[in-house]
Amino acid sequence: VVRFARSSRTGIAGAARSEAGRRRVHVHAALQRAGSGIRKKQIAFLGVDVYRVALDVDADAWRAERDSKGVSVDEAACKKVLTIDMLRDVDAKTFFSALEEALDPRIRGIATNMATAENDEGNFMAATAEAAEVAEEAAFDALSDLRSSLGDLKKGDQVKLTLETDGAVTVEAGTTDDLTASTVFQRALVATFTDEKAVSEEARASIN
Repeated sequence: VVRFARSSRTGIAGAARSEAGRRRVHVHAALQRAGSGIRKKQIAFLGVDVYRVALDVDADAWRAERDSKGVSVDEAACKKVLTIDMLRDVDAKTFFSALEEALDPRIRGIATNMATAENDEGNFMAATAEAAEVAEEAAFDALSDLRSSLGDLKKGDQVKLTLETDGAVTVEAGTTDDLTASTVFQRALVATFTDEKAVSEEARASIN
């Protein structure tokens, strides 16, 4: 099934998205549950359960990269599915604002690391810095697309984000939408639940 991305933005990154934004036909690898955990919110002195997040991955591809390159799950070039099951009602603005707060610094950090990468001689590369800038823009466009895809969420609702190896991102939350393709956005999203500052310590401990 071939579908087309909704974005009509122009510019360097926009031109790349209009070419790459066409939905690919993906071969679906068998996924395994990497782990799960509850996202809590502190209200007054109480810890309130907001949602349960689960990560499924192409386990064979992840293990191969982990064993050969020592990469973490957010860095691994394998298919991943992030599923969020709501445990309480949350309005769209509050839900997205919390995601944005977590994703923004991670996107910027990943892009900065890309931009400052050195070659074998220890020199910075202009082309790499330019590519990192475009990649960062695409990641923030994906984040903006996600805002447009989310409505108010009720207890029992589910948000599913499918992350393909080519950077394609699909979100299912009542409707199905394609976000701007971005491997940086994918990495930041998974890292939100798996890195040392994960928003759910339970998820981090389970996945890692």
